[in-house]
Amino acid sequence: MAQGRRVFKTLLCLAAAMVGTAMLLAWLDPSSATAVNRLSPARIAQMARSAVGEQPRIVPGFWKEVRLVAEPSSSPSGTFLSSTGLPSDCHFWVDEHGRMRRLANWTHQVRRGPWPQSIKILIKNPLDDPPISAAQRLGVESVVQALGWELEVDPVDLPIRWPEEWGMALGRGAVER
Repeated sequence: MAQGRRVFKTLLCLAAAMVGTAMLLAWLDPSSATAVNRLSPARIAQMARSAVGEQPRIVPGFWKEVRLVAEPSSSPSGTFLSSTGLPSDCHFWVDEHGRMRRLANWTHQVRRGPWPQSIKILIKNPLDDPPISAAQRLGVESVVQALGWELEVDPVDLPIRWPEEWGMALGRGAVER
């Protein structure tokens, strides 16, 4: 009887410790997948406007197109705030959940690498089929919309290009304009 009570207390303490640890970890990492997946299109659009609009005024005619760039598969996965593994000529980064952030090249209006008149958006770990997730597509479209406002052009007139190896998988009108 005493041994059964001791086993029950041990199991109860173990369950309480596991629940407490899970709550602590959820509190320490608020960017967990469950919280990220609940981003609304309005929130993603707000993030895009914030990322695009917080820089010096853009010289008219400085940028001609948007180009999607695949993150190298050798890049470390890291966290959202990690900047390791990002190609040095990109201006924005969109993760697998559609969250985006502005990179230093956009802040300083740097044009470098191939396609110097292209605003380059780095797509984190593009999928094989389709090349980008629906959330990433929404993030890219939100960035393009915000760029259209900032560049004072109709976003439809801002062409979007992507890597040839993605082929026609994205489909005309989905992201490409």
